[in-house]
Amino acid sequence: MTLSQLLGKSSGIRMMHRVSSPAPFSRSHCLRRLMAFLPLALIAVNGPSLRAQVITSTWIGSVLTASGNWTDSLFWLPPPQTGYNVTINNILLLPAAVNLDVDATVNQLSLGPGAQLNITNGYKLQLNASSTINGTLLLSSTGSATELRAGSPSVTLAGAGSIVMSANAANHIRGGSSNGFINQLTISGSGTIGDGQMNFTNQGAILANNASVPLMLHPNANGMTNTGTIRNAVLTVTGDSTNAGTISLTTAGFVTTSAALAVT
Repeated sequence: MTLSQLLGKSSGIRMMHRVSSPAPFSRSHCLRRLMAFLPLALIAVNGPSLRAQVITSTWIGSVLTASGNWTDSLFWLPPPQTGYNVTINNILLLPAAVNLDVDATVNQLSLGPGAQLNITNGYKLQLNASSTINGTLLLSSTGSATELRAGSPSVTLAGAGSIVMSANAANHIRGGSSNGFINQLTISGSGTIGDGQMNFTNQGAILANNASVPLMLHPNANGMTNTGTIRNAVLTVTGDSTNAGTISLTTAGFVTTSAALAVT
């Protein structure tokens, strides 16, 4: 065998070796491996902050309308899930009007000026964190329990908006034994605030404006604090309460076992 033949065979052997054995340290291979481990590295370095971040679900409506149901998943980005923040704003010139047609628990609710969220008959919305209401939050019971719930202590309802309850006694604003609202909004209509289950603070206005169906204020044994305005409601107080604002009631509208509450 000649030298050129031997060299040709060895070159062939080297070529076969290169074809059959992929380069393990090529640039693209290393990049793919890096991208695969990058999320794990981020979690390892910033794990607590990443895990604590709350996702915000924003109402986007459709091409033709900004009105729809909470369960219209295509109208959200992304669709709301338990514990998400929820933001509802008007979309350009289209007024946002969302009907809650399922029980929902959210972290924080942000309702923009002119926007509307309607808790329809028989459903419940729980807020786990202080929320901003610059639009209108409706409780629209027609006979079944329709509720706005506080899911943690001292949930503040702030903003320039309002809560409007239909003329039905089955509307409820309540919380648990240690959960309650700090109200800075205007609440009107009929139903019950407190249900004897939560303490609450009123820094806004509570206006009972339906003569046929009363608005009952019934805090738990921890009582209530009023630094705002309460008008025409039926107020039942069973605990220690304080008033540094204005309470204007009908003659039969005040029932109390608390000597600490002074009505001005």
